[in-house]
Amino acid sequence: MNAADAERDIDRRSPEEIAASLREDLPNATLLVGPGQFSPYAGHERISILVVEDHAEKKPYVIWDRFLPTHTIAPLCEALRGYAREVWPGEFDTMYGTPWTYAWTTMPNQFRLYDARGLLFAAQNDSFALRYENVMVTVSLEDVVQVVGWLSPDWSERGVRLDLRDGKPLMIAERTEAMAQLDPTYDGIDLMCDASWVGRLGQAMAQGLGVPYVAEDSALA
Repeated sequence: MNAADAERDIDRRSPEEIAASLREDLPNATLLVGPGQFSPYAGHERISILVVEDHAEKKPYVIWDRFLPTHTIAPLCEALRGYAREVWPGEFDTMYGTPWTYAWTTMPNQFRLYDARGLLFAAQNDSFALRYENVMVTVSLEDVVQVVGWLSPDWSERGVRLDLRDGKPLMIAERTEAMAQLDPTYDGIDLMCDASWVGRLGQAMAQGLGVPYVAEDSALA
């Protein structure tokens, strides 16, 4: 990336200025705020601000998405709390220029996972709720053995699942990367970058549920 790209992508305003510029959109809003994966700018992260609702039928939407110095993420969250109902630190599966597919909260907040349709997964005290055919179903945490980051043999499919005590897998999130099959130069470095979200999501989910995280490939650790 060159200097022109950096000037286009990086927001040079302070966290307080950014929060104030969004204040009209923030009253009564719950925000998920956090970085994506692998920034091309040293010391900076691509930060997204997502408006979410804790209901499966409500679709989340991004109100801000730029690069910021890494050390300003926490101050940005604090500045946003002056206007929003709630602000949840989290993380996104975005890369440098890709749209988000999954966004999730991180500790110390209760774990929640969102996709473009809304709330997909929510940890509760001794159970979790999962969206299944447009309805949130509840499953006991006692049924969960571990969270697994998985990868297909041809590297084109990857995702996160739960292994249950009855021996059945429960798929939570998955994505397909066609270039893993189409590009003969696609290698382990490409996989590590493209699939980094699996490890980050899997670890956050495992921490939120209090169970182990297992990576089926080192790129998903």
